[in-house]
Amino acid sequence: VESTQSTGDLPVFGRIDVNPERVKEMRKRAKEVMNHQIKTAEQKKLFKDTEKQEAVKFEVDMLSRAKTETRDDCYRKYLIRKSVQENLEKSWTTQHQLKMSRDHAELTHRRKTRIAAFGPMRQNTKDVINARNAATIRELQIFGRR
Repeated sequence: VESTQSTGDLPVFGRIDVNPERVKEMRKRAKEVMNHQIKTAEQKKLFKDTEKQEAVKFEVDMLSRAKTETRDDCYRKYLIRKSVQENLEKSWTTQHQLKMSRDHAELTHRRKTRIAAFGPMRQNTKDVINARNAATIRELQIFGRR
């Protein structure tokens, strides 16, 4: 059985074992543990910061891509609407010109048939002149050129 007193070179454990060298060694180890914990905490903080920066960078890239895609999509839709509108306007113009030429041809045909129906015109007959004027007025009312 060991005694509480030191016997030669054998270490004694407990309160009596506290000597200046042992205290220095314990403090040194405590400082090393503390420095290791501080380094570990700094590394964790740095790792979290870099992760957060990478996440923010990824989100910014994603948002800029989405913005670019949205802008391009809007521009494509604008071009489609513009081409549809231009095609409609061309179609309307062509149809209007076709209608005007048909109306003109019909009016010319009516005038020719009216002259053929009334015969050659006599300058002195008021009835023929009045009939011709009435027919012209009716044609203008029908075709909207009054």
